[in-house]
Amino acid sequence: MKRAFESLRPGRSYWALVGIVLFFFLPEIVAALWGEEIKRYFIHLAANEPDFLLRKVYIALESLGEVSWFNVIFGVVLVIWFFYERGKNPED
Repeated sequence: MKRAFESLRPGRSYWALVGIVLFFFLPEIVAALWGEEIKRYFIHLAANEPDFLLRKVYIALESLGEVSWFNVIFGVVLVIWFFYERGKNPED
């Protein structure tokens, strides 16, 4: 079980840290800064779209303008885990 858990750890490189930042934090920063504009854009697209399915897609994409606190918290946990594991000796 411990070996399976250890395999989930991000790799020991700074590319892993960059990936964590780009995947978990950057979208939330964009949503915090331009969330209202993103929502208005997709509402406008949905209102002017005659196709029902594409309208539903636009309505679903509206959520991109909302900050996901789960992503922020999970990203913080991964960054803490990354630096905690960086200090350990890989032979242990």
